Amino acid sequence: MFNHTSTAHAPRSIIPADHQWFRRLAVATTIHPKLKEMIEQQN
Repeated sequence: MFNHTSTAHAPRSIIPADHQWFRRLAVATTIHPKLKEMIEQQN
């Protein structure tokens, strides 16, 4: 199911939620490159 919903346009990541600190780190690490790219495109 996961492989069928993750596309190049809308990639998906599995983030473990066992530990709150690790979940936050994993989310930040996952979205940081895209946010950086979006900011650079605006400038």
